[in-house]
Amino acid sequence: MNFYYIICFMITLFFFNLSLESGRSRFRKVNARQPIVTMKSKKSPKKKYTRSDWYYHKEPLFTVFDETFFFNHLLPETGITIQSFQENALNVTFQELSMMLEQLVQEVKEKRNEYTYFTLLTNKNFNRKKKCGLLIVKFKKYPLVAKLFIEYPETLINPQSKDFENVVFHLMGKGCNRHYAGFTRIINLENLKKRIEKSGWDITLPRKWFWIPQDPEWIEITGKNIEKDIVLTTTIPGIYVIIADELQENPQYAIDSYTERHHIVMQFCNEMNLTIDPHMNNFILEKRSGKLSIGLVDTEHFPTLVGMQENITFQNHTQWYFSLSHKAIKDFFFTSKADHMDSLEKITI
Repeated sequence: MNFYYIICFMITLFFFNLSLESGRSRFRKVNARQPIVTMKSKKSPKKKYTRSDWYYHKEPLFTVFDETFFFNHLLPETGITIQSFQENALNVTFQELSMMLEQLVQEVKEKRNEYTYFTLLTNKNFNRKKKCGLLIVKFKKYPLVAKLFIEYPETLINPQSKDFENVVFHLMGKGCNRHYAGFTRIINLENLKKRIEKSGWDITLPRKWFWIPQDPEWIEITGKNIEKDIVLTTTIPGIYVIIADELQENPQYAIDSYTERHHIVMQFCNEMNLTIDPHMNNFILEKRSGKLSIGLVDTEHFPTLVGMQENITFQNHTQWYFSLSHKAIKDFFFTSKADHMDSLEKITI
């Protein structure tokens, strides 16, 4: 069972609505109170891309990227140590990792299917033709995973530039997408550490670092009609990578019971205030000598991505899927212009 499959039918209807909307006259005036977002590259400041959309909000578009936090959590220039590498600690230099990642960025821009130093894990949120989206790969040489986020002003501003999930997140997350949500992964990891320390859970958390290429192609974003009488601005990297330790489940100790696995994951996520996605693929569950241990693969702040509030609890995954589907239906089909305006006014008061 998957939330995204549940709402596929709704997405089909939504794209039908989009096709009708695209047939409207381009001379039709935009509502004077509708949020307007403009994006441009620092390389080409004269070339601007503008879009009006009721779903744009200050959070997350203009708050999720914390420049100070980002640069304080870059891959250290002293390199990193991999403790469990073939039973011996291994020091990996910053220069080697950067060389590999720079090569990855170049090969992605060349629209390649295979990469010199990496094995592809998933590209479902990636548009190879437009060279944008989220690409997840594994280092061939080291037990490390890299998540490459790459966008340009013309793709970042267009929710339809990638797969249907991108449209879902845009509508549910108030203009959010994987690129924005990626900035939450490390700060949410830090917050999770604090919560886990106060709990009785045995959790393995991967180390994570940001990395940017020599030319990250910075994108300047401007927003109007989002916060009353204020023009919002921010600048984010168009290309960045999150490097993380690879976590793998040992089949010898894996929990086989479907029911038990789902119960454990939902119980843990509830105690973490649903700040992480309860999707089962995000967890490694093992029992050794009767003791439960959990490996947490993904630390993306899920409420930001889907526009949900924290401090929500669910009894099981079915209830969780139903809640997300209910919110999606409301966001897609039952949110009027008046509702949008009222929401924006509440935020800016």
